[in-house]
Amino acid sequence: MGLIAHREYDQKQTTLGPSRYDIVKSALARLEEDVANPKVFRAETAAAYIHQLADSAYAMRGDFYTPSGESENSRFLEEADQTAQQIFDIRLNLNRRLKDFGNLDEATVTAFRRAHLYLSYAADSLIARRDFLRPVTVLPDRKAGGFFSYEAPRTLVNRLVFPDGRVHLQAGDLILVRGASFISATIARIGDMATNMSHIAMVAEAPDGRLKVVEALMEQNVVAYELQEYLDLERLPRVAVYRASSPTAEKYAQAAGRELWNLYEDSRTNPSHYHFDLQMNLHDNGKIFCAKLARLAWERASRGEVVVPAYLTSFAEALKTDFAKGIQMQAGKSFAPADIEVDPAFEMIAEYRDVEMLKESRRFDVVLSVLFEKFKQGFTYRPDVAAGFQAVAAIFARDLGFDLKQIPKDAKVETMATLIRHRDLVMGLMSELEELETKASRQLGRPLSYGELEELFEKACAGQCIERRADSSS
Repeated sequence: MGLIAHREYDQKQTTLGPSRYDIVKSALARLEEDVANPKVFRAETAAAYIHQLADSAYAMRGDFYTPSGESENSRFLEEADQTAQQIFDIRLNLNRRLKDFGNLDEATVTAFRRAHLYLSYAADSLIARRDFLRPVTVLPDRKAGGFFSYEAPRTLVNRLVFPDGRVHLQAGDLILVRGASFISATIARIGDMATNMSHIAMVAEAPDGRLKVVEALMEQNVVAYELQEYLDLERLPRVAVYRASSPTAEKYAQAAGRELWNLYEDSRTNPSHYHFDLQMNLHDNGKIFCAKLARLAWERASRGEVVVPAYLTSFAEALKTDFAKGIQMQAGKSFAPADIEVDPAFEMIAEYRDVEMLKESRRFDVVLSVLFEKFKQGFTYRPDVAAGFQAVAAIFARDLGFDLKQIPKDAKVETMATLIRHRDLVMGLMSELEELETKASRQLGRPLSYGELEELFEKACAGQCIERRADSSS
C-alpha cells in the first residue's frame, strides 16, 4: 500500500527513465481506488494505511515529476492538470471517508493530517513543473490578483460542487490561508503536527444580504472586507475554502455567517473584548484569535450543535519549548486553521496556489519544522541581547502610537523579545537555505522536493544559532 513502495524506486529506475512518471501515475490510480473501497480502506486499518501513504509522498524526490526528453514533456503537459486534480480528489475522498469512521483516535487523525500535508507537497512539485513548461493563465473574466482567478492546476475545484470549475462563495464558508511572513510560517509549524495553513477567515452575511469576509488579525483585532476586496487584497502562497457538508452543519451555515457579522458589529462597540489572543485560548477569556472567531459564530448560530473543529491540534510538545514559554503560550490543545482539513462536517471546495511564492513558503516550512523539532528535543536559542533592546524599543514606539505591524496591543517585552529573536534566527537560516537550494538544484538540474530540502537543511544548517538547554539531558 502507499503511494509508491520504496522498493519500486530502484526496480523501475533503469527502465522508465529519471522521472518515473509512469510509476507515479499508476500508483495514484491504485490509491484512488483503494481509498474508495471500504474493504481496503476501513477504520481498523486506516491509520497504518495513511501513514504509509504519507511516508511515500514525503519520500518523493524532485525528479519524480521532472519529465525527460521532448516526447515525455509533451505527454506530461497533456496529463499534468488531470494528475493535479487527481491528487486533489484523493484528498477530498480521504476527508469524505472520515464520515464513515465515526469518532477517530488520535493516531488516525494524525495520519489523515500527514496525508493532507505531503500529498499537497507532491502536488506542489507537479504544478510547479507544469507551470514552468506552460504557464497557467488568468481566466479572462476575473481579476488578475484574485484567488481562484487562474485555470487549473493553480486553482483546483471540487467538481461535485462546481461542475463548471468556477468558484462561488457563500455564507459560512471557511477560508484557510497561508501568509507570506515568518509569523505565518511559525503558526503553521508550531503545533505537534506541522501544517501548511496559518490563518482562517470566514464568509459573513450582513443584514442587507451582502457577503463579507471577517477575520481576526494580530495587529488589528477583528476586521471585515467586501468579498471581492478580500479575494484581491494580497498575494498569498496558499488558499483553500471549506464548506459545510454534513446535514447539521449545512442547516446552520447561513445562520453562522450572520452570527459572524454580529460578532464583527459587537467588536466595533466593545473593542476591549476582542483583543488578539496570542496564547490561542479557546475558553472565554475576553480575547479572540482567528479560529476562535469562526468557532464562536458556528457555536452561537447552532446553539452548540456544531462545534468546530471536530479534532483540536495538540501543543503538548510545543509547550516545552522556550519559544512557547517566551510568548506565554499555555493551551495544551487549541483550534489551528488546518483542523478543518480533518473535520467531517466540512469539505474542501477549492484550493489555490501562488506558484511563484511557494518556494519561499516551502523554505519557511523546512526551517520552522526542523527548528521546532530541535527545540522539542531540548535545544534553545543562543543568547541574543540585541533582541531585548529591540523589544523595549518596539513596545515604547507602539505606546507612542506608531503603526507597527504584527505587534499585539497587549504584548509584553518578553513576548516581543522572543518574537524578534525568533525572527532574526529564522530569516538568517532562510538565506542560508536558499543558497544551498540554489546550488543543489543547479547541480541536479531540477528542483528539490520538500523531503530533499528538509534533509539538506538538517545536515547543513539546523545546528546553527541553537544550543542545548541547561536543564535538558545530553
